[in-house]
Amino acid sequence: AYEIKECDWSSDVCSSDLFTDFNGHKEQVEKFVNSAQMVSEVSVKGGISGKIEELGVENLIQMLCQSSREGRIELVCGEQRGIILFKDGRLVQAYITSAKAGNATPSSESPLVRDKAFFRILTWTGGKFDYTSTEVAGDADPKWSISLDHALLEGLRHKDEIARLTEQFPLDASKLYLNVDEAKRALSSMSQEEKSVVKLIKRPMKVLALLDESSLPDFTILEILSTLNEKNILSLK
Repeated sequence: AYEIKECDWSSDVCSSDLFTDFNGHKEQVEKFVNSAQMVSEVSVKGGISGKIEELGVENLIQMLCQSSREGRIELVCGEQRGIILFKDGRLVQAYITSAKAGNATPSSESPLVRDKAFFRILTWTGGKFDYTSTEVAGDADPKWSISLDHALLEGLRHKDEIARLTEQFPLDASKLYLNVDEAKRALSSMSQEEKSVVKLIKRPMKVLALLDESSLPDFTILEILSTLNEKNILSLK
Protein backbone atom coordinates (compact mmCIF):
# COMPACT_ATOMS: atom_id res chain seq x y z
CA ALA A 1 0.00 0.00 0.00
CA TYR A 2 1.07 3.57 -0.59
CA GLU A 3 0.87 6.13 2.20
CA ILE A 4 1.61 9.85 2.30
CA LYS A 5 5.16 10.54 3.44
CA GLU A 6 6.59 13.75 4.90
CA CYS A 7 6.68 16.57 2.38
CA ASP A 8 8.74 19.74 2.15
CA TRP A 9 5.87 22.22 1.86
CA SER A 10 8.29 24.96 0.79
CA SER A 11 9.08 23.14 -2.45
CA ASP A 12 7.63 24.33 -5.76
CA VAL A 13 5.54 21.18 -6.16
CA CYS A 14 4.00 21.27 -2.70
CA SER A 15 3.26 24.98 -2.86
CA SER A 16 1.23 24.67 -6.07
CA ASP A 17 -2.50 25.42 -6.16
CA LEU A 18 -3.34 21.72 -5.77
CA PHE A 19 -1.81 21.70 -2.29
CA THR A 20 -3.01 25.10 -1.06
CA ASP A 21 -5.67 23.55 1.14
CA PHE A 22 -4.43 20.10 2.16
CA ASN A 23 -7.50 19.21 4.19
CA GLY A 24 -9.80 20.11 1.32
CA HIS A 25 -7.86 18.06 -1.23
CA LYS A 26 -6.65 15.08 0.81
CA GLU A 27 -7.87 12.50 -1.71
CA GLN A 28 -6.20 14.29 -4.63
CA VAL A 29 -2.98 14.66 -2.65
CA GLU A 30 -2.96 10.97 -1.74
CA LYS A 31 -3.43 9.94 -5.37
CA PHE A 32 -0.72 12.35 -6.52
CA VAL A 33 1.78 11.05 -3.98
CA ASN A 34 0.82 7.42 -4.58
CA SER A 35 1.30 7.90 -8.32
CA ALA A 36 4.71 9.51 -7.88
CA GLN A 37 5.82 6.75 -5.53
CA MET A 38 4.56 4.10 -7.95
CA VAL A 39 6.51 5.51 -10.92
CA SER A 40 9.63 5.77 -8.76
CA GLU A 41 9.31 2.19 -7.50
CA VAL A 42 8.65 0.78 -10.97
CA SER A 43 11.74 2.52 -12.36
CA VAL A 44 13.88 1.07 -9.56
CA LYS A 45 12.47 -2.45 -9.26
CA GLY A 46 11.03 -3.05 -12.73
CA GLY A 47 7.74 -4.20 -11.22
CA ILE A 48 5.12 -3.50 -8.58
CA SER A 49 1.93 -4.96 -7.10
CA GLY A 50 -0.91 -3.60 -5.02
CA LYS A 51 -4.63 -2.89 -4.83
CA ILE A 52 -6.58 -1.56 -7.81
CA GLU A 53 -8.68 0.75 -5.62
CA GLU A 54 -5.64 2.70 -4.39
CA LEU A 55 -5.54 4.79 -7.59
CA GLY A 56 -8.51 3.62 -9.67
CA VAL A 57 -8.04 1.28 -12.58
CA GLU A 58 -7.76 3.91 -15.35
CA ASN A 59 -5.20 5.97 -13.40
CA LEU A 60 -3.31 2.79 -12.54
CA ILE A 61 -3.08 1.63 -16.16
CA GLN A 62 -2.08 5.08 -17.41
CA MET A 63 0.64 5.49 -14.77
CA LEU A 64 2.09 2.02 -15.41
CA CYS A 65 2.11 2.48 -19.18
CA GLN A 66 3.92 5.80 -18.78
CA SER A 67 6.49 4.39 -16.36
CA SER A 68 8.09 1.99 -18.87
CA ARG A 69 8.51 1.53 -22.60
CA GLU A 70 6.80 -1.85 -22.49
CA GLY A 71 5.35 -4.17 -19.89
CA ARG A 72 2.70 -6.57 -18.63
CA ILE A 73 -0.16 -5.75 -16.25
CA GLU A 74 -2.14 -8.51 -14.56
CA LEU A 75 -5.32 -7.53 -12.71
CA VAL A 76 -7.67 -9.74 -10.69
CA CYS A 77 -11.19 -8.66 -9.78
CA GLY A 78 -13.41 -11.26 -8.15
CA GLU A 79 -13.41 -14.35 -10.33
CA GLN A 80 -11.95 -12.61 -13.37
CA ARG A 81 -8.30 -12.12 -14.34
CA GLY A 82 -7.29 -9.51 -16.91
CA ILE A 83 -4.01 -9.22 -18.80
CA ILE A 84 -2.84 -6.05 -20.58
CA LEU A 85 0.38 -5.81 -22.60
CA PHE A 86 1.67 -2.47 -23.87
CA LYS A 87 4.58 -1.15 -25.91
CA ASP A 88 5.55 2.39 -26.93
CA GLY A 89 2.27 3.93 -25.80
CA ARG A 90 0.08 1.34 -27.51
CA LEU A 91 -1.89 -1.61 -26.16
CA VAL A 92 -0.81 -4.78 -27.98
CA GLN A 93 -2.74 -7.42 -26.04
CA ALA A 94 -5.75 -7.52 -23.71
CA TYR A 95 -7.80 -10.47 -22.54
CA ILE A 96 -9.83 -11.81 -19.61
CA THR A 97 -9.88 -15.34 -18.24
CA SER A 98 -11.08 -16.99 -15.05
CA ALA A 99 -8.95 -16.14 -12.03
CA LYS A 100 -9.06 -19.85 -11.18
CA ALA A 101 -7.39 -20.72 -14.50
CA GLY A 102 -4.00 -19.45 -13.36
CA ASN A 103 -1.80 -18.34 -16.25
CA ALA A 104 -4.01 -19.90 -18.93
CA THR A 105 -4.57 -17.83 -22.07
CA PRO A 106 -8.04 -17.55 -23.64
CA SER A 107 -9.15 -19.95 -26.34
CA SER A 108 -9.28 -18.74 -29.93
CA GLU A 109 -13.09 -18.57 -29.63
CA SER A 110 -13.14 -16.47 -26.47
CA PRO A 111 -14.95 -13.12 -26.92
CA LEU A 112 -13.20 -11.57 -23.90
CA VAL A 113 -10.25 -10.17 -25.83
CA ARG A 114 -9.00 -6.89 -27.32
CA ASP A 115 -11.30 -3.84 -26.99
CA LYS A 116 -14.06 -5.75 -25.20
CA ALA A 117 -11.64 -7.05 -22.56
CA PHE A 118 -9.93 -3.68 -22.03
CA PHE A 119 -13.25 -1.82 -21.72
CA ARG A 120 -14.47 -4.44 -19.22
CA ILE A 121 -11.33 -4.06 -17.12
CA LEU A 122 -11.91 -0.30 -16.93
CA THR A 123 -15.16 -0.97 -15.02
CA TRP A 124 -13.37 -2.85 -12.23
CA THR A 125 -13.41 -0.91 -8.95
CA GLY A 126 -11.40 -3.24 -6.72
CA GLY A 127 -9.06 -6.19 -6.64
CA LYS A 128 -5.31 -6.51 -7.04
CA PHE A 129 -2.72 -5.89 -9.74
CA ASP A 130 0.77 -7.09 -10.55
CA TYR A 131 3.00 -5.23 -13.01
CA THR A 132 6.26 -6.28 -14.63
CA SER A 133 8.43 -4.18 -16.94
CA THR A 134 9.31 -6.76 -19.58
CA GLU A 135 9.53 -7.38 -23.32
CA VAL A 136 6.11 -8.30 -24.72
CA ALA A 137 6.73 -8.85 -28.44
CA GLY A 138 6.40 -12.63 -28.18
CA ASP A 139 2.96 -12.43 -26.54
CA ALA A 140 1.48 -9.48 -28.46
CA ASP A 141 -1.70 -9.92 -30.50
CA PRO A 142 -0.58 -9.71 -34.17
CA LYS A 143 -4.02 -8.45 -35.24
CA TRP A 144 -4.62 -5.80 -32.56
CA SER A 145 -2.84 -2.61 -31.56
CA ILE A 146 -4.45 0.58 -30.28
CA SER A 147 -3.23 3.88 -28.86
CA LEU A 148 -3.52 3.90 -25.05
CA ASP A 149 -4.94 7.44 -25.07
CA HIS A 150 -7.64 6.51 -27.60
CA ALA A 151 -8.47 3.27 -25.77
CA LEU A 152 -8.83 5.09 -22.43
CA LEU A 153 -11.00 7.84 -23.92
CA GLU A 154 -13.34 5.39 -25.62
CA GLY A 155 -13.26 2.98 -22.69
CA LEU A 156 -14.26 5.63 -20.15
CA ARG A 157 -17.20 6.61 -22.37
CA HIS A 158 -18.28 2.96 -22.34
CA LYS A 159 -17.77 2.83 -18.57
CA ASP A 160 -20.15 5.75 -17.97
CA GLU A 161 -22.85 4.25 -20.20
CA ILE A 162 -22.46 0.79 -18.66
CA ALA A 163 -22.91 2.30 -15.17
CA ARG A 164 -26.16 3.88 -16.34
CA LEU A 165 -27.49 0.76 -18.08
CA THR A 166 -26.60 -1.69 -15.31
CA GLU A 167 -29.02 0.17 -13.06
CA GLN A 168 -31.71 -1.24 -15.35
CA PHE A 169 -29.97 -4.58 -15.95
CA PRO A 170 -28.00 -5.68 -12.85
CA LEU A 171 -25.23 -7.97 -14.05
CA ASP A 172 -25.57 -10.85 -11.62
CA ALA A 173 -28.83 -10.32 -9.74
CA SER A 174 -31.61 -11.40 -12.11
CA LYS A 175 -32.16 -13.48 -15.25
CA LEU A 176 -33.16 -12.56 -18.78
CA TYR A 177 -36.23 -14.28 -20.24
CA LEU A 178 -36.99 -14.25 -23.96
CA ASN A 179 -40.57 -13.75 -25.16
CA VAL A 180 -40.32 -16.21 -28.04
CA ASP A 181 -43.54 -15.18 -29.80
CA GLU A 182 -42.64 -11.47 -29.74
CA ALA A 183 -39.11 -12.28 -30.88
CA LYS A 184 -40.39 -14.22 -33.91
CA ARG A 185 -42.74 -11.39 -34.91
CA ALA A 186 -39.97 -8.77 -34.64
CA LEU A 187 -37.19 -10.86 -36.20
CA SER A 188 -37.41 -9.36 -39.69
CA SER A 189 -36.97 -5.82 -38.36
CA MET A 190 -34.05 -6.58 -36.05
CA SER A 191 -30.48 -5.53 -36.78
CA GLN A 192 -27.82 -8.22 -37.10
CA GLU A 193 -26.48 -7.29 -33.67
CA GLU A 194 -29.94 -7.62 -32.11
CA LYS A 195 -30.42 -11.01 -33.77
CA SER A 196 -27.08 -12.24 -32.42
CA VAL A 197 -28.10 -11.29 -28.88
CA VAL A 198 -31.54 -12.90 -29.17
CA LYS A 199 -29.93 -16.08 -30.51
CA LEU A 200 -27.80 -16.37 -27.38
CA ILE A 201 -30.76 -16.09 -25.00
CA LYS A 202 -31.99 -19.63 -25.64
CA ARG A 203 -32.60 -20.19 -21.94
CA PRO A 204 -33.01 -17.89 -18.93
CA MET A 205 -29.56 -16.45 -18.23
CA LYS A 206 -27.94 -13.74 -16.16
CA VAL A 207 -26.83 -10.53 -17.85
CA LEU A 208 -23.17 -11.13 -17.02
CA ALA A 209 -23.30 -14.59 -18.64
CA LEU A 210 -24.65 -13.00 -21.81
CA LEU A 211 -21.91 -10.35 -21.79
CA ASP A 212 -19.30 -13.09 -21.48
CA GLU A 213 -20.71 -15.14 -24.38
CA SER A 214 -21.20 -12.37 -26.94
CA SER A 215 -18.33 -10.82 -28.88
CA LEU A 216 -20.09 -7.45 -28.91
CA PRO A 217 -18.86 -4.74 -26.50
CA ASP A 218 -20.65 -4.84 -23.13
CA PHE A 219 -22.07 -1.35 -23.71
CA THR A 220 -23.58 -2.39 -27.07
CA ILE A 221 -25.19 -5.50 -25.56
CA LEU A 222 -26.75 -3.53 -22.71
CA GLU A 223 -28.15 -0.98 -25.17
CA ILE A 224 -29.69 -3.83 -27.19
CA LEU A 225 -31.21 -5.34 -24.05
CA SER A 226 -32.78 -1.99 -23.22
CA THR A 227 -34.30 -1.77 -26.73
CA LEU A 228 -35.58 -5.36 -26.67
CA ASN A 229 -37.06 -4.82 -23.23
CA GLU A 230 -38.96 -1.76 -24.44
CA LYS A 231 -40.40 -3.86 -27.29
CA ASN A 232 -41.45 -6.62 -24.84
CA ILE A 233 -39.14 -9.09 -26.58
CA LEU A 234 -37.41 -9.91 -23.31
CA SER A 235 -37.87 -9.31 -19.61
CA LEU A 236 -35.77 -9.38 -16.48
CA LYS A 237 -36.98 -11.38 -13.51
